[in-house]
Amino acid sequence: MTTFNSDGNNAQRIVFEKKIYFFWIFTLLTLVLLSFGFFRYIRKGNYYLKKQTIFLKEQAEFAKAKPSNYFVKNYLPSPIKNIVFADKYGLVLDTKIIKIRYVPNPYNSSIIKTEDGNYKLFFRYDIPKEYPLENLNLPLHTNIGVVELDSKFNQIKPFKKIDTGSMHSEDPRVICSGDRLFLSYNDIQPIRTYSRSIRLAELDPTTLDIKYVTNLDQHLQPVEKNWVPFVTEEEKGCGIHFIYQMNPHKILKVNETTKNDITHLTFENSPTIIAKLWPKKWGEPRGGTPPLLIDGEYLTFFHSCFTDKKTNTNWYVMGAYTFEAEAPFRITSISKEPILFSDIYSAKHGIGTNESLYCLFPSGAVAETKKNKNLLHVTCGENDSETRVVTMDRDILLQSMLPITYDNCVQDELVAIDMVQ
Repeated sequence: MTTFNSDGNNAQRIVFEKKIYFFWIFTLLTLVLLSFGFFRYIRKGNYYLKKQTIFLKEQAEFAKAKPSNYFVKNYLPSPIKNIVFADKYGLVLDTKIIKIRYVPNPYNSSIIKTEDGNYKLFFRYDIPKEYPLENLNLPLHTNIGVVELDSKFNQIKPFKKIDTGSMHSEDPRVICSGDRLFLSYNDIQPIRTYSRSIRLAELDPTTLDIKYVTNLDQHLQPVEKNWVPFVTEEEKGCGIHFIYQMNPHKILKVNETTKNDITHLTFENSPTIIAKLWPKKWGEPRGGTPPLLIDGEYLTFFHSCFTDKKTNTNWYVMGAYTFEAEAPFRITSISKEPILFSDIYSAKHGIGTNESLYCLFPSGAVAETKKNKNLLHVTCGENDSETRVVTMDRDILLQSMLPITYDNCVQDELVAIDMVQ
């Protein structure tokens, strides 16, 4: 017969009740912690969902309209991200996209001023081929046009196509030599292997028709671009020269415009080496605008290109340099850094253009004095889609540039004053 001890039963009941008590406390704490974690997870998820929604909305807005401020703030690559915009310290005074009727994407434009105070703008425009894959090197028909603009860069007459006799003419640059008008551009060579050379055409100043075209093929490399023409007025004849390259500063002289007759100018111990003055992170300096003779020196704007490997995008930036007006044409000053401004790269990419290319390509410039202020109007191709005229304060530009002198003890050894590495 089994007997029960009341004290033992009470003890067991107390232990059981304590276990139940701790079990419910543990369960409650577990539920609280799980609830806290769940709500934190939900909150964090909502945060990232909201952030992703905002990001996608911004991306959609960027793809649709590409707002300049948002773009510049968030997308400039590291080599140029910390450069102060030139409009913040008064160098860039204004910019304007030039619109040309019936030409959707005029770019890489060169400009001259006419006697009546207006401008003639020579530009490149592209037309897609019906079968672009038949030649991957030439997917487009590339043309050169000209249009007259008023003093505010508005179109005042219909544009005219320059008949070069080719459908592959690119990147015009225009200069005057006395009362003669010349146009240089690059075009394909009449051979099966893809190559390009520079052409020099003389235009009728009134009708703007081509009188003749000279192929300036020098057999130096398969593809020639970005020769920059300028005129030395003191020389007899046409006085036309070309900047072939910047580093070292190599100059070509045209002896006869109707013939492929060029002298490669060489000067003993005189080339300017600017490799240390324009860092590699901004790319190799290359040709740009036909030089302007200002205060006894030539002033020209150039471009360079670098690749942002993080986003696999290419970026073209602009700088300026001055050089001597006479042989040996040594460089006398150069921009300390690329010239950027608040709405740079904001031009919409045209149909068929490379959307991974963000480009500012200077190819023309004119000088003007207005309200006692010395101005420069630089015409640039932007994103291979538009022409932007950038108006600058000439005095601020020249003051901001890095002077270069040449040591008398070691002939033509480069000495940079206050050089910033």
